[in-house]
Amino acid sequence: MTQHKLFVCTLCRFSDTQKEHEGLRGGQHLFNALSENLAGLGDRLEVQPVKCMAACDRACAVAFRGTNKYTFIFSDLHPLESATDVSQFCQQYLEHPTGAVPYQERPEAIKSKLFVVLPPS
Repeated sequence: MTQHKLFVCTLCRFSDTQKEHEGLRGGQHLFNALSENLAGLGDRLEVQPVKCMAACDRACAVAFRGTNKYTFIFSDLHPLESATDVSQFCQQYLEHPTGAVPYQERPEAIKSKLFVVLPPS
């Protein structure tokens, strides 16, 4: 059983003016890239598609959740350009004991994309 999950909204549109690109929603593009980038993490992480995360005005959206860790939700992620930075943050999140990766250590491109942080349950 995995201790960490990365939720990716696969229904998120591609852009403000375009729902799909090459036949896929923006969120599906992001999910596909993240699944490929993070496949080597095996049983440490489950990348899980979500039909809608209700962040339609801030597409694309992802959420990181881990046992006894803070939950991080990022939004306004570009579906074709964000996967590398989200994957890097994912590695940091997995290694950090509380998931609270210090701001200055986060990938530059996603620092401004943080939408919500929820406390551990």
